[in-house]
Amino acid sequence: MGVMIRAFLALLMASSATSAAAQHGPKALADSDLVVHSVAYGADSTTVRRALGAPLKAGSVVWVYRGLQVLFEGAKVVQVEVSDPSYQTARGLRVGDPVERATTLYGASCVRGHFFYCRTVGSPDDRGISLEVLGGRIVIMRVGAVLDLD
Repeated sequence: MGVMIRAFLALLMASSATSAAAQHGPKALADSDLVVHSVAYGADSTTVRRALGAPLKAGSVVWVYRGLQVLFEGAKVVQVEVSDPSYQTARGLRVGDPVERATTLYGASCVRGHFFYCRTVGSPDDRGISLEVLGGRIVIMRVGAVLDLD
């Protein structure tokens, strides 16, 4: 019986190590990850207004809220920029979190030397999440079209 328990524990530990290693490699984001406070990449202005209310300032390209900006291309959201911890990504990442939390939630950055989490790893898709980090903490998050691939 002791041998079976040791074998089970060894299998459990190996499985945990494998999933922990996989967690830190680059992973592609799903479309459902490109959401902040119920505002998704590709949402229309009616959906944005329903989720966030009336903006403090509304232009044809940028709507400004306290701690959040929504960028439009045509009538669709292409990026949400967050600078306030009261907003979070679909997985719960917030401004003010340590950058290690992003790695825990999203795996390794898909762009070496930067804090980018990509929708598709290894293909030219500009959607994802980019982070500005200062002192090991997230100060700005951008969700949506974030990579300049030209």
